[in-house]
Order: sequence, then structure tokens, then C-alpha cells
Amino acid sequence: MAKDSISKLRDKKKTKNVNIEHVSSKLVKPFSGKEITESESLRAFIPPLKEEESLLLEQSIREEGVREPLLLWANPEGSHILVDGYNRYRIIKKIEGEGRTVKYGVKYLEFPDLDAVKDWMLQNQLGRRNLTNEQRSYLRGLRYLREKAKHGGNRKSSGQNDPMLKKDSEEQGRFSEFLAKEFGVGEKTIRRDADFAKGLEMLGDVNPTLKSEMLAGRAKIKKVSLQQLGKVEGKKLPAFKDANQIDAFVQKDKNKAVSGSSARKSVKSSPVIQKLFKSAENSLKKASGSQDSKDVAETIKILEQLKKML
Repeated sequence: MAKDSISKLRDKKKTKNVNIEHVSSKLVKPFSGKEITESESLRAFIPPLKEEESLLLEQSIREEGVREPLLLWANPEGSHILVDGYNRYRIIKKIEGEGRTVKYGVKYLEFPDLDAVKDWMLQNQLGRRNLTNEQRSYLRGLRYLREKAKHGGNRKSSGQNDPMLKKDSEEQGRFSEFLAKEFGVGEKTIRRDADFAKGLEMLGDVNPTLKSEMLAGRAKIKKVSLQQLGKVEGKKLPAFKDANQIDAFVQKDKNKAVSGSSARKSVKSSPVIQKLFKSAENSLKKASGSQDSKDVAETIKILEQLKKML
């Protein structure tokens, strides 16, 4: 009875594996038997499994082998890069490390370069039904940021330089609008997803374990904090140990921004600044009438003072 209950739970919770039927037959090649190479940059596109999902997948592989083939890409350098199946391959290696043999198949996909592999992986992952809201938001944000980078967009701000989709040299609309329609969400949601994804990538640079724990649902970090982190520019980040440190950092950065803005407004409204602007205006009128180099130099001198104070 216990085994039957576990089997039912496994069938209910089992991670949806890649269905390669939608892949063009021209892209599929027979397995060559070459050594499989894992890529950390590609692994980052695979949301981690929850602990229960991982245990159920391992039990399934131990009992039945690997149902779906691992998908590989033979790159120009001759390496056979794992594209899809990182969670399965991790379990395969674990079982084989115990001296057991695991049955699994391998198929190849053809891509022109690594960027094309990443684009395919993002699209493929977004098609999975077992994603959490955070994972889906992260992947949507990554897809937007990658498209933006291709068009020369400024990655420092997700709200600027939104790439335009073109067909036959005619603009078809912004990419954020396209993604919003594709996933049935608002355009602002896509932009927030971009900030969220950027914040998670920044977190991964200083603490990849915490990023993975967050995506797996084992670490609770406020989404708004990660979105705010994604907006932080030109600052060295501390090695965040937990969510509290992230909250404190983004709040401090936000307070500084508000304080700086208030200070700038205060300076601009000060009597000294207003007096200098009036002097510059009068000096410019005088220089315009006299067309004398000394008057022009005096005007420039006043403007330089203003520039330093603003």
C-alpha cells in the first residue's frame, strides 16, 4: 500500500520532462557516445527543483530509468554540451557513483551559437507547467533582458531602450508589449520581471547558493526587495547572507536616493542659486549687446559657478 501511495504521489508531482516532439526532426541527431559537458551558464537557466520534486524524480529514475532523452548541443569546439536534463543528469551521476548503471538516451539539437542555445532554453523552460510564480517571473525577466541586450539596450534600466520588434523593416511594437500578450500579463509586469531577474542575477554574483535557494522556494526573499536591488547601479554589493541583509541594503540605497533628491531640490531653490541665475542672465544680455570677449568671459565664469553648485 505504501509503495502504491508513493507511486500515485510521484505521478501527481513528477517534474514535467521535455517533450521534444515539437522540435524539428532536422535538429535531432543520433547519440554519438561522447562525454557530456555541463555548462554553469546554461545550468543557471534551469530553475532548481523543490526537495520533494527532487526526491520523487530520483525515485523514478532508480525504478524506471530516464524516460526522456537528455538534449545536447555539439558546439564548434567539439564539446557535447548538456542543454536540457540537468536535474536528471545530476541524479544519473549520483546513482552511477554508487556503482549502478542507469539507462538513458541522448539526442542532439543544432544551434548556430551559445546565444541561440540560451534563447531556446528560456523559451523551453517558460513552457513548463510546474514553475512557481517566482521562477516564471525570473524567466520572463531574463528573456526580456536578453532581447534588450541584443538590440543594444542599456541593461542598467529595464524601463529604457525597450527593443522594438520589426518585420520587413517595419516596427511591430515594443518587445515588452509582445511578451505581455504572450504570457497574458500587463506590460508593467514584464518590466517588473526584468528588475526582479536583474536583482536575482546580481544576488547570484555574490551568493549563488542563496539565489538557488530562493528560486527553489527554500529561502523567502521579498520580491520587491529583489526588484529594488535590480535598480541599484554602480555599487559593489556585499555578500548577502540572508533576506534581512538584502532588505536593509535596498532600504539604505532608497533612503540615500530620496535624501539626495531632496538635497538637490533644496540647492536649486536656494536664494544664492537664484541670484547667480539672475546674474548670469544679466551678464549674457550685456555680452550679447557689447559682443566683447571680456563680457563673454564673465558670463562663462558665472555659469561655471552654477555648474559646480548644481
